[in-house]
Amino acid sequence: MKRNNGFTLLEVMLVILIIGVMAKIVVPSINWGSNEDKLANDARRFKAVFDMASDYAMINNYELGLIIKDNDYRFVAFDGQRWADFAQEKYFEPSRHEEGVELTLELEGLPWAENNLLNEVSFQIEEDDDEDKELLSPQIFILSSGDITPFKLTFSFKPDFDEPMYFEVTGDFTAPITVKGPLDRLQ
Repeated sequence: MKRNNGFTLLEVMLVILIIGVMAKIVVPSINWGSNEDKLANDARRFKAVFDMASDYAMINNYELGLIIKDNDYRFVAFDGQRWADFAQEKYFEPSRHEEGVELTLELEGLPWAENNLLNEVSFQIEEDDDEDKELLSPQIFILSSGDITPFKLTFSFKPDFDEPMYFEVTGDFTAPITVKGPLDRLQ
């Protein structure tokens, strides 16, 4: 009897399995975009979501706000008594940024401080409310009239071995807001 020289189906499937496992290990470690592209995407996404929130507030007669804290932002809505998280659409869910991206907020040309007089104001809480609930107070207001709080939000990335880069998002009293960048230094 003559024996055929070739690969069995089991051997071919084993090689395909090994290639698949190797690809799964290697692909996540590949950098699919530069840091500048990622930072630009973050700034442009913020602009798009903010402009949509402004339109949503005007169309639906909502008073919205924006809280920027710990290098992330989230939208809140005023329910007539207090500010509450606003996630009517998935676009308005709280943001998450990659490590190294830093957000810096300026209002009226002054940097925002976490410990300010607004945080010192005591709000009256009704007895039936949960005392552990966080009281939200937005830094930027998006009113149903179309007005917004003037602000400048800087998206920055400062790598260890390269020049820092910045994108500035600016809002002046009404939407749409503008994006400038990439910038080599802050203006």
